[in-house]
Amino acid sequence: MVCGTLPPTPKRVGVKRGESNAYIVRVAAPFQWAAIFHKTDINFSKGHHGLEWYDPTEKSVAHKLPCKVRCAYCHSPIMDEGRNMILLFPSLIHLNDNDEAKALFKPRCHMFYGQRVMDIPDGLPKWSGLSEESDLIEDSPPDMVRERERKREAERKERFEKGENE
Repeated sequence: MVCGTLPPTPKRVGVKRGESNAYIVRVAAPFQWAAIFHKTDINFSKGHHGLEWYDPTEKSVAHKLPCKVRCAYCHSPIMDEGRNMILLFPSLIHLNDNDEAKALFKPRCHMFYGQRVMDIPDGLPKWSGLSEESDLIEDSPPDMVRERERKREAERKERFEKGENE
């Protein structure tokens, strides 16, 4: 966060990294860079002291999941907390100019790209929704799209052979 009071410390690399183009993000910005971690893989040096929570569905500051988490001192957003995972803003992690560590946090895909407000021709896979759970679209690398289609067709044939017709 801006004040540096409560820097998050990852124990290992996040599960997913990417940029989200979801509508809820676009209210404040055209996209959001985020890393998704299991909750057990992130530590805060001062524990939960100095954190504030906000539940946007009930407009409450009670710590009810899922919720938004911010610094109690400077009020910078830190992460979105879910039941098992957190969506952390990588720019808050102090990597001390370590290029190898920085490379671990480079975006690997775009999620909710169908809802984007601008094109980003960067060669990364573009997902219509959540990565790996939705369709690859537009600027996605062609070999990834072909592999995804082969996998989808194989799954369809397997279901058909089992009598689980669509």
